[in-house]
Amino acid sequence: MNRGWRTNAVRLALICAATLALTLPARAMTGAELLQADRAFGEGYVLGAVESYLLTEEKDKELQGRQMKRLACVMQSGAQASVLYQTVAQHIRNNPKALREHALSSVYRTIIEMCDQ
Repeated sequence: MNRGWRTNAVRLALICAATLALTLPARAMTGAELLQADRAFGEGYVLGAVESYLLTEEKDKELQGRQMKRLACVMQSGAQASVLYQTVAQHIRNNPKALREHALSSVYRTIIEMCDQ
């Protein structure tokens, strides 16, 4: 009987923790935080952001065309996560305003600068 009470208490605690986590406001990572983060985390963050940006379906035909060009550009460059991270980090360092902005903005701007020449 004691075991059932403990199981229910654990379930209740997990439900409370999940509810609390879901109700807390999310905050985006800034460029400065990306530079300060662990290198492996930063590389994964940048790679995930690039993939998300380039593989999200665009409804507008003009935007879709630009996105496909950028996807081809990144794929043809053969850039690994470490190179993409270094390029984004350099963009942030070269643009002090990017330190305060969302890191995703720097990732997107880097891809645009890299591929829209």
